[in-house]
Amino acid sequence: MAGRFGEIRGLDALQARLTLSDAPDVLQETVREEAEAVAEAGRQRLRAEHPRGTGALAESVAVSVEGEGDAAKAYVGTASPVGRYLEYGTRHSAAAPWLIPSLHARSSNIKRSFERIVKRISGRFGPV
Repeated sequence: MAGRFGEIRGLDALQARLTLSDAPDVLQETVREEAEAVAEAGRQRLRAEHPRGTGALAESVAVSVEGEGDAAKAYVGTASPVGRYLEYGTRHSAAAPWLIPSLHARSSNIKRSFERIVKRISGRFGPV
């Protein structure tokens, strides 16, 4: 035992708690997943509220994610001007919102998803 002054136990556990390298990837993936869920809710709302339509507007709803990691931003919408006309109305027709209500309907799920991430990350540091 000459030259041995001590032993550090639990170094792997400490390192795991301090390593947050996967957090940005988890955040980016969660942003994408939640945006996809909002998009699908919007598609379903369009199909339900406009059953006689062709479905083209619903099919045009897309998700775009810009940025990486914890700077990721998701956009949900359509390039079709009809989507905007329905959402906000025109001077000739009243609004029939479909996207904002879809976001509101998913807001609790979105909040829970991000709370789970925060809990997972903060759990690496022990009790706060």
